[in-house]
Amino acid sequence: MIPQEFRTDKVERLQAIVDSFDGDVSRLEELKEDDLKLIGHFVHLYNFIELNLRRSVQAFASAGLLGDIKPRRYRRFAPADLIKTVKEVVSRLELPTSDIEDAHRKLDEIEERWKVRNIFAHWAGRRVPKEDGIFFMSLDARDEKQIMGTDYSDDDSTPNFTLSLCMDLADLRDLALHMMPYGEWIAIKARDWSLQYDAPPPG
Repeated sequence: MIPQEFRTDKVERLQAIVDSFDGDVSRLEELKEDDLKLIGHFVHLYNFIELNLRRSVQAFASAGLLGDIKPRRYRRFAPADLIKTVKEVVSRLELPTSDIEDAHRKLDEIEERWKVRNIFAHWAGRRVPKEDGIFFMSLDARDEKQIMGTDYSDDDSTPNFTLSLCMDLADLRDLALHMMPYGEWIAIKARDWSLQYDAPPPG
């Protein structure tokens, strides 16, 4: 899944600059070191979020809270399945309603921002010259289907396509800071649930 492009005035300006290049992406600039650090930080934060979601699911499975789902199945869960499973189990735990609702809100936010992580991890990026923004590109037909609602990958008559979007680096820096407490939260929860349900440590 990928995020919907949020069209602020700045994003509109970034897009107008890129459009003026008439498809000549060579006029875009290489990412700066700080840009790469930001992207790497965000992707790695989500690596740990995914690890801790898997630890949580493993703990729940050890306690029999996943029913008869076998390890070979839950170990292959996609991120969306991990979040769905944790939410379902949390809903059944003997917790105050406010705690359950808070956990669901946090998991929803983690899932929503995972879309930005997917852009960082799978799309190619270049800096918009003289601007604090990145232009991302993809040729993945799965992303095309999500955006366009149609999969043209099997249609030989369809011309080549490039998916693209502009992002404001200031917004991305704020988002990275915003998500750090969520990573810390799921790490603590995974530890607590592992201890409570006597799940073996990862690895």
